[in-house]
Amino acid sequence: IANIQHEPFAPMLAKTIRMEIRASNNSQPASIYEIEVWTDAAEPINVALAESGTKVSASGFALENQSRHPDNLIDGTVDPRQAYPWKADKAGPAWIQIDLPRAQNIAKIVWQKGYSAPADYEIKIQLPDQTWKTVAHSEDRMPRADDTRQAKDVSLVTQNGDPIPQKETAELVALMTRLRAARSEHARLIAGPQVYGASFGKPDETWLLRRGDAMQRAKKVGPAIPESLGDLSLSQDLPESKRRAALAAFLGSTSNPLVARVIVNRIWQHVFGNGIVETPSDFGRMGSQPSHPLLLDWLAVEFVQNGWSLKHIHRLILNSNTFRQSSRPHAASLATDAESRLLWRFPPRRLDAESLRDSILQVSGKLNPKMGGPGFDFFNQKGGLSDYIAKETFDANGWRRMIYATRIRMQAVDIFGAFDCPDSGQMRPNRPRSITPIQALSLLNSPFVNRQANFMAERVQTVAGNQLDHQVSLAVELVFSRRPTEEEKSMLSELARVHGMGQVCRVLINSNEFLFLR
Repeated sequence: IANIQHEPFAPMLAKTIRMEIRASNNSQPASIYEIEVWTDAAEPINVALAESGTKVSASGFALENQSRHPDNLIDGTVDPRQAYPWKADKAGPAWIQIDLPRAQNIAKIVWQKGYSAPADYEIKIQLPDQTWKTVAHSEDRMPRADDTRQAKDVSLVTQNGDPIPQKETAELVALMTRLRAARSEHARLIAGPQVYGASFGKPDETWLLRRGDAMQRAKKVGPAIPESLGDLSLSQDLPESKRRAALAAFLGSTSNPLVARVIVNRIWQHVFGNGIVETPSDFGRMGSQPSHPLLLDWLAVEFVQNGWSLKHIHRLILNSNTFRQSSRPHAASLATDAESRLLWRFPPRRLDAESLRDSILQVSGKLNPKMGGPGFDFFNQKGGLSDYIAKETFDANGWRRMIYATRIRMQAVDIFGAFDCPDSGQMRPNRPRSITPIQALSLLNSPFVNRQANFMAERVQTVAGNQLDHQVSLAVELVFSRRPTEEEKSMLSELARVHGMGQVCRVLINSNEFLFLR
């Protein structure tokens, strides 16, 4: 059974053709691109075309991404780049029926596989006396190499129609299984070592689409940037590598202020929680106005004039009086600018989820500083659409910085999902910063936090010795970067005597002073 399967037979007069499918090659819903019905003539023609009045019907169809109505089975289009196949609505039995506008003398039927090929089927035609005659079926030819059905589900006959013994069928299925494995290994060996790289050939044509529909092309468009940003004057036949170089030169040009503004705004947002423009991915009319437009331009110019150095801008901002000022509030200023958009104080904010996790590992002494290489997983698997079970414990590789975590779209990460950590299912240029009871409960009761609190207790006991006061003082210094007050030392020492040092560390990790950046 080929990808394009030809089914010739003795010429006969017919008006209706029916294909009954019992199973596909991979246990998925059967799928076909096109069905053709050819006449018996010196110059055969395909009479199964919608344009000639032919009608098609089917048992059901899955109208989903990249699959189409059964009408597409007879539209004459088989180019996978422009057409989508019919796909049955479910696995197992399905049927397709073609009704010609008038009876024709036909001698061949051709069908082209879609995503999965019919592997067990029968093709019938209705004769003028209304009886049905089978003209082709799948049992008298070799199954496809990619047919993964079990031997018990495969029925084969000889050219004479005699059944082939089940034992011989099972031997054939076993050989085909070995063949698939050998082909897969052959493809792997021929491919050789693989790397991620770029290949720049002749660029594909780009089209303006009616209503954004890929099937409705209006006119060709050449390489360009939005007219409001300028004109690169690129020719239609320019190679892709030169197109990319032209775009890069435009983005990095000293005459283009937009990129520099966006980058320094992102840095400002990272440092202060909010950018000078609060909509970091939208500097257009729908975005927010900058709170300090002259400052934004000054930083952008400073960025460009210093070789587009990110470190220079970081150093400039972090050494400024604006960054180094206290976060203590003033009643008069709160009444005028409660959100501190004018930066009359350093705007305090809760740590983001990643920084919080890494900070907990840092104070517990378990943060793994290893750089580079494969990341670590929060779940039991990486691929698939479901059955993601979160890991409860990690080894040293799982204690690396969260930048090395493998993120799964639409899957929240344990307790850190409650701290507004996005699930990677969509773009999030700036995150909400919520304060909820779920955060407090999760952080207090999380197995991760309690385990790290015990690790921290072991750390301070090892370093500070057996004296409880020294252990408490070291724990406070690790978490708050300051020494404890006498009142704090007294209360925490009492807690340690009653419930153990692990509970002291747990309380410190859950404190506002640890969770908030001031």
